[in-house]
Amino acid sequence: MLAVGIGRRTAGQVSYTVYAIA
Repeated sequence: MLAVGIGRRTAGQVSYTVYAIA
């Protein structure tokens, strides 16, 4: 969940990548 928050903060596409990893 933390990773998703970080990705969303940086941008939008990054959040998707982090979500997949998490």
